[in-house]
Amino acid sequence: MLTRLAPYVWALASIALVSALIALVSADTRIANVSILYLPAVLLTAARAGRGPAIAASVAAFLAYDLLFIEPRFHLAVAEAEEWLALLLLLLAAVITGQVAADQRVRARDAERREREAILLYDVTRLMGQPDLAGALAQVAERVQRELGLAGVAIDIGDGAHVAIGDEEARHALRTLAASRVIGAGRSPTGVEAGGPVRGVRVVSPYLRRDAAPGPSSIPIDVAGRRVGTLRALGQARGPSREEDRTLAAVAAQIGSALERE
Repeated sequence: MLTRLAPYVWALASIALVSALIALVSADTRIANVSILYLPAVLLTAARAGRGPAIAASVAAFLAYDLLFIEPRFHLAVAEAEEWLALLLLLLAAVITGQVAADQRVRARDAERREREAILLYDVTRLMGQPDLAGALAQVAERVQRELGLAGVAIDIGDGAHVAIGDEEARHALRTLAASRVIGAGRSPTGVEAGGPVRGVRVVSPYLRRDAAPGPSSIPIDVAGRRVGTLRALGQARGPSREEDRTLAAVAAQIGSALERE
């Protein structure tokens, strides 16, 4: 809860700091359009914390400038009509600036995620080229666990190859717990498809407590339309995220492609 509120607290604090700066500057001289000083704070908030906190900072800037610097002060009423126009322009500029910066932040994060996923899939293909299947699967599982920060990863292939990476508790959970989520198998995503939604079915036991730790995710490994194995992944304190599910599905598809080429 506190983690979710922290970006909003940071946004409001930045507006408070700018308001103090405007008060300091306005004490000695009157500067036209001094409200523009709020825009860098909104822009920084959007780049650092995202769209929601940026909108909160925009509204806070609108209210702060109205209450503190426009007559009559400490009231939402505005004495002159042109001041309303200045306030609305401030709000509009702040919202647009925040939205643009937030969109750029999302694009940058998506590009970084796609790059990391591409490197991971390349490593999976390279590792699966080794002659020792069990050793290759162990290295793939270790690479996936390290990349996604998972508690454990297990890969089972129908011909008897089985590897499990993680501490003793994670390996036990991978062996004994039923999958809490089954992610549909698929081929490796194309450049256009990367970042799209992943289909999943959540399977919940009727006796599973709401506060129980999530079970592992299960992703089938297919070769030529036939299931030959399963990739199972166990998150740390939670189940894998949607982005991690998408990556796991791509890894399973890549393993299947490598097995098909053998």
